[in-house]
Amino acid sequence: MNPILPVLGFVSFCCLATTCVMLGVGIKFLKDATEKEWRDATCYRQAEDGPKTAGKNVYKCVYTVTTSLTGATTYNMDGKANRDRCTEFSTSCGQDPGGCRADCYVVYEDDEPQSVSIVSQTESTVAAIVLIVFGCVTGLALLVSCGLFLRLMCVGQD
Repeated sequence: MNPILPVLGFVSFCCLATTCVMLGVGIKFLKDATEKEWRDATCYRQAEDGPKTAGKNVYKCVYTVTTSLTGATTYNMDGKANRDRCTEFSTSCGQDPGGCRADCYVVYEDDEPQSVSIVSQTESTVAAIVLIVFGCVTGLALLVSCGLFLRLMCVGQD
């Protein structure tokens, strides 16, 4: 048995998993960005939870907010943070009520508010396209690694 075969098998599996995740998430983001209506709003911080670790040296806070479009209805949304504190809203939020607001977007589906986002519709669309493109690239890498795998299997048969 050719010693490269297990490596190619592992590479193929990794490419398959990565392709599926990137395409799935990218398609969902693109669908949300194109099929739903995003309206400009002002978010008012009601509470925050964090900072929480979201990855290696990446932090986030979960904010509970109300919006200028939806009144007293509260939504949870992810926002910026560093290791020490939540950063989406002003540090003087407790002393300055005006610091407890930020620009945001209310996402509507069938004219009903569904969620709130700090990320704009355009940014969400770009992120979706990038994920889909990279998903296609890893899919091509999968095809290449499978082709090499099969070729090496056939060469080993001779």
